[in-house]
Amino acid sequence: MRRILAVCLLFAPLLPLAACSGGADEENAWLVGGWEVAYNPAQDDEDVLLFREDGSVVVQTVDGREVRGRYHVRGERLDLELALATRMLEVSFTISPDHSRLIFPKTGAYYQHR
Repeated sequence: MRRILAVCLLFAPLLPLAACSGGADEENAWLVGGWEVAYNPAQDDEDVLLFREDGSVVVQTVDGREVRGRYHVRGERLDLELALATRMLEVSFTISPDHSRLIFPKTGAYYQHR
């Protein structure tokens, strides 16, 4: 019994890491990395989106600023929660069925993986 308890105590700190590294992260591995604007009919933002495995996102603006936040994949929707200087900004994209595009529904602009 002591041996079982000792093994459980030894590996218990690793359980949260194992839970975080599976499932959603593996499911959304296609998203990790840099995405840039491929089509922009409004000719406005040309930001680069950098998605990380830990659920964080960095938006690199054309003027060199970085806006940080979190992302969540919900079915065919990608939601970003970005921390601006004075408030939180929520932005949603539609994910193309083949995961090749992140489409901004308001303008039809889309990003593609670099």
